[in-house]
Amino acid sequence: MHGPRLFELALSASHHEPMAAEIRKVLCGVPTYGYETQAFSRTRAMLTLQWNVTQLMGTDCRPVGVIALGQDITDRKDTEQALRNSQALYHSLVENIPQNIFRKDRNGLFTFVNRRFLRNRQLIYGTGSRKTDQDLYLPELARKYQENDLVS
Repeated sequence: MHGPRLFELALSASHHEPMAAEIRKVLCGVPTYGYETQAFSRTRAMLTLQWNVTQLMGTDCRPVGVIALGQDITDRKDTEQALRNSQALYHSLVENIPQNIFRKDRNGLFTFVNRRFLRNRQLIYGTGSRKTDQDLYLPELARKYQENDLVS
């Protein structure tokens, strides 16, 4: 595991107003939850930064200033985007493949069915989940499918 990376960057004028707005909120006692911005590092790499502004209190419990901490979350953002891309590809494949695709839970309830499954069962989109084999098949076929589920 890597420790925190220290880096130097110069914030452009476009970063000043969001930071000033956060500082004003903190000084007025309004809770802040941080914000994200992008900036170039000294090596000209684009970074995504998450900023948190906190009020500094003196020993007499009175505000003496604020501190703004920026954390480089570029890798996390890249990973999140890669995950979204992967999920979109998976969803596209599962919905457009010419086979029935479904998922059941341990109780035999369908938790997911693709469009092909719905068409073959003449179901409306969104109505295939939370059903069982008994809801969708004749009793003999439903029993066979349940037995198959127990084997796997």
